[in-house]
Amino acid sequence: MAISEELLTEAMKLKPFERLLFIQTLNKSLDVPDLSISTIWAKEINERVLSYESGSLPSISLNDFIAQ
Repeated sequence: MAISEELLTEAMKLKPFERLLFIQTLNKSLDVPDLSISTIWAKEINERVLSYESGSLPSISLNDFIAQ
């Protein structure tokens, strides 16, 4: 039996609430921010703000947007 199968077999023996805590712990271990993506987005946001502030990024008012 593979390790993952053994782990699943043992996990299924847990009470429902214990399984929920186990799943939440596993999920948190996968939910690690990717700093390279965060860096790319930070750069993109900065470039958009600079473009808006310099007037090179066209914009419309909220009322005009809603009217469309």
